[in-house]
Amino acid sequence: MQANANSNSTYFQIRLNLFKALVLNYRDILRTAKSKTAVMKLMKQAMQEANETNDEYLIAYTSSVYSYICGSYNEPDVSVMYAMLSAELRSCSLWNTSSRKVNSA
Repeated sequence: MQANANSNSTYFQIRLNLFKALVLNYRDILRTAKSKTAVMKLMKQAMQEANETNDEYLIAYTSSVYSYICGSYNEPDVSVMYAMLSAELRSCSLWNTSSRKVNSA
């Protein structure tokens, strides 16, 4: 029971960090360095926590948000890296899911 509560808390904390980062990103129209530092700190924390869960869907979602935010701060290299990671995880997850359905039929 405690492990489940910790897991739910981790998922909540990751999504809360993503939400905070998006709010800071939207609020700061001029994309100041102070805002960028705060947003990137939240994103790195969310990404690290997502990786610790080993949940491919959560990692893919976090990566896609990270990609979007990096793109808005004119960081195309990092943006593309996280977009590719997200796409790769989603395609592998879809392929694994569909192959399980075929094998179980």
